[in-house]
Amino acid sequence: MKKETVSMSKVVNRPLADFTIEYELKKNVKHRHFPGCILLFSYERNPSMQKIFCDIFPEFRKNSSIKELVGPNEFIPSKGQADMWIVSDKNRLLHENNIYNGRACYLLKGNEVVAKCTIIRSMSHLKQAEYQ
Repeated sequence: MKKETVSMSKVVNRPLADFTIEYELKKNVKHRHFPGCILLFSYERNPSMQKIFCDIFPEFRKNSSIKELVGPNEFIPSKGQADMWIVSDKNRLLHENNIYNGRACYLLKGNEVVAKCTIIRSMSHLKQAEYQ
């Protein structure tokens, strides 16, 4: 049986994230980042449960112009950038086919949208360009 997930040590040791987003938290939303915190991901604003993903790990930046990451128990800035890592081999192809620069996407807590996002950098499309 094929293993469907990869270890986090393999994920964070990749040279680059799978994609990067710009996000803006909804008004009055404050989210504290802590180990194991879960923000779900969707390509749709009002997704069905089958279209909500928990296999993308975000690394939020403290400031869009620097690479310093939000640490444990720190609040995620109300807007900024986050590097996104696909942690499931099972859904990798699905994500790679849906991720492109300029694509709108959403972060959710449960089934509530907490942030609207835009994909600003996609590694899968950069890789494809290398082969053309």
